[in-house]
Amino acid sequence: MTGAALTPRMADCLFWIDAFQKRHGAAPSYRQIADGLGVASKASVARMIARLEERGFLRRQANQARSVEILGLPARAESRCPHCHRPWDDAR
Repeated sequence: MTGAALTPRMADCLFWIDAFQKRHGAAPSYRQIADGLGVASKASVARMIARLEERGFLRRQANQARSVEILGLPARAESRCPHCHRPWDDAR
């Protein structure tokens, strides 16, 4: 990780992906991420994923669906999902 600061939305995305992978044993699709974060478009998710990859928090394989791999998580200031208010590990 480069230590670059994350926006709150990018941190939400990273923690949401991590919780999804722990719960389901596989990476989510961009549509699932968009729905989970309340984002209207998959293009917004693609931009967030690209920025998280540039900053060293995750990696993805080219031309491979659901290939997001978390490389590290920043310190988490908020212990609950801002959307459903459940602990991150229980967020749906």
